[in-house]
Amino acid sequence: MRAAGTVVGTLMAFAAASAGAQETATPASTGSMVVTATRTEKSAFDIPVAIDVVGGDDLREHRQNVDLSEGLGKIPGIVVQNRYNYAQDLQVSSRGFGARASFGVRGVRLIQDGIPLTMPDGQGQTALFDLSGAERVEVLRGPFAALYGNSAGGVIHLITADQPEPGQVQARATGGDNGTWRGALKFSGDAGPVDFSGNVSRFETDGFRDHSAAQRDLANLWARYGAGEATTVTVIGNYLDQPDTQDPLGLTQAQLDADPSQAGIGADTFNTRKSIHHVQGGMVLDHAFSESNNVRAMGYYGTRQITQYLANPSVAITGSGGVVDLDRNFGGGELRWHGSGQVAGSPLEVTIGVAYDRMDEIRKGYVNALGERGDLRRDEDDLVHDFDQYLIGTWYLDDRWTLAGGFRHSEVKYESEDHFIVGANPDDSGSIDFSDTMPVLGLLYQATP
Repeated sequence: MRAAGTVVGTLMAFAAASAGAQETATPASTGSMVVTATRTEKSAFDIPVAIDVVGGDDLREHRQNVDLSEGLGKIPGIVVQNRYNYAQDLQVSSRGFGARASFGVRGVRLIQDGIPLTMPDGQGQTALFDLSGAERVEVLRGPFAALYGNSAGGVIHLITADQPEPGQVQARATGGDNGTWRGALKFSGDAGPVDFSGNVSRFETDGFRDHSAAQRDLANLWARYGAGEATTVTVIGNYLDQPDTQDPLGLTQAQLDADPSQAGIGADTFNTRKSIHHVQGGMVLDHAFSESNNVRAMGYYGTRQITQYLANPSVAITGSGGVVDLDRNFGGGELRWHGSGQVAGSPLEVTIGVAYDRMDEIRKGYVNALGERGDLRRDEDDLVHDFDQYLIGTWYLDDRWTLAGGFRHSEVKYESEDHFIVGANPDDSGSIDFSDTMPVLGLLYQATP
């Protein structure tokens, strides 16, 4: 208890000092500016963190803007496997984290404008990223990613341009072989204290392989309201609709050698396909009490429906079903305070925050009766929620030495209530909890100015 009291007392003293402090001089920033590592804008060169930035123009120029794989290939430690199977999405790994995910992205946190695109269970989808409106993508690798909690072997953070040119409309279209095309409309404007931007797009392809056609409709909206000099409110909306995306499955080496454009065994027989409908919205409030003392509150909510037909009938009463039917509601929030002051005559910045995320889903499984929905084989209600607390600090010891670090305490709970209890299929209800505290520390020395 004495140690805890000392920590609380130190933070209270620091908060009081920072509230009355004048603007604190910190080392001049050089290079790309990033926010993902420390939650405040800094030069990537001035913090002891493995982080890289890909600019929005690099993402878009001479590219289709369909997948994140188009722009991240040059970042060390990041591998993005694009199987050109839009029913399976990309496989993203950061220094090995996420390399074993068979679908979706696991082990790497996905974020857009500070709002999570990764669910509390650790799974995310890159198809939600708005590449057309991105100012930049920040990719955080290494130990500092642990400050984002569960499944944070790395972090990919897309940031929308926050100063759109008013009254601008842009149209863009690309096309190619196999019936592949994409059309997009991007717009921006202002109305008094409100700035806004957004884009809508459609992507279609018949696919190089048999049974690989896809259609994807994507829309994103960003709006910011300036409620005085010290307060801003930002609203973000994401929409994704991807109906009946055909899944051509994988090929054996012999099949690949014979005809690389053919579909895998069972694709036509079971009409393997996947439909996704995702709607998500969030709000961020920023308020500055002074030049060295500010707070941010964020909240978000969304729904996601998935129906997927697998190449397996799964007739057995103990099977999980060859047709996956998933209805998910999710949401959460974060509150954090940032302050700057001086300790022992050297500038210090501290960020303290708490975060809560929750996901409720109804998951059902059915027999795949040759591409049609058959008898019920799975019926359960799942719940995952987490509660995290974190502290991040950067201490500029002098002109050359910088000490940065922090810790995050995460608590994650999984619950499942089984409703399909038939004959040999028992009650599989249960729950499990995880918790851990992850400290991180980094030291930077600049050999020359």
